[in-house]
Amino acid sequence: MRGRLGLIGAGAGAALLAPLGTWAAWPDGETSGDESRSVPTDLRKRDPHATPAARRVYALLATLENDARRGRPSRTVIGQHVELHNERYNPAYGDYRGTKQPGYYYRKVRDITGRLPGFVELDLGPGYGRPGWAVGQTRSYSSAWPGCRRYWGYVDDAVDLAVGVWAGLPRPADGSYRPSGTHTDCASGGEVSLPSNGGGPAGLVGFSFHQPYPGSPVKGFEQTKHRHSPGARDPDWFARVVTPRTAEHGALLHDLGFLADHLGYLAHVGAENELPSQLRLSCGLRIPAQGVRVSGTAAACATVH
Repeated sequence: MRGRLGLIGAGAGAALLAPLGTWAAWPDGETSGDESRSVPTDLRKRDPHATPAARRVYALLATLENDARRGRPSRTVIGQHVELHNERYNPAYGDYRGTKQPGYYYRKVRDITGRLPGFVELDLGPGYGRPGWAVGQTRSYSSAWPGCRRYWGYVDDAVDLAVGVWAGLPRPADGSYRPSGTHTDCASGGEVSLPSNGGGPAGLVGFSFHQPYPGSPVKGFEQTKHRHSPGARDPDWFARVVTPRTAEHGALLHDLGFLADHLGYLAHVGAENELPSQLRLSCGLRIPAQGVRVSGTAAACATVH
């Protein structure tokens, strides 16, 4: 954590995960020191089981937000959204035609600016138009899912790049997977290499999960869109998704289980590398105008596309 604080203190930036427009002035035009407008800095008030690393990251971000709200000099944490599935498999994606090594645009930021982004968000979903869910290399945390499947190796790369941003790439063996950042893709036989970031802590990490509609036989971005889901034709479908013990609700939990297995690994990547991750859920669901009470997991998964 000291390495990340040093990066931010030196002006490298991180990602300011705070509402826009809440800077020096409040709507009445006055700068406020009212503590009731402050963001709590102790994560344990929201999550008594939060790990020490998660508490430190949260306190850092909350302090930046509070400084901005009070009109004090603050810092902007600059981040990057990385789409490893497109980098690896989509030749039309990016600044030249052809597939790329995972993390190509993470490295590109440094090539252009001389600095790495202080916050990196990675896509775990939606998949790349294949039946799924599946993974590349079967690992201890992903053994419940089919392994060595074509176009699924990016999922492993996303997890590995996240650990690399947090702990360094390359780094000495520390109990995590692929500390060297290189491997042979078991499905294609091609060599895969994540970019070096100097081998030390380089920033904060988040994941986004663009979830195809629950029960979708194919996992890809098109299946995250409401018009392709059963809800576009069946007005009662969403009610079943958020009703426990229905088949549709079971499909939702199945999808989120894939996410949970991968994020669970990040909490145990080694005694010194426990990795707190921000999470953004985005799913192919639309909340009906009325008649359905949404709560808990399903509420977090009800973004309209």
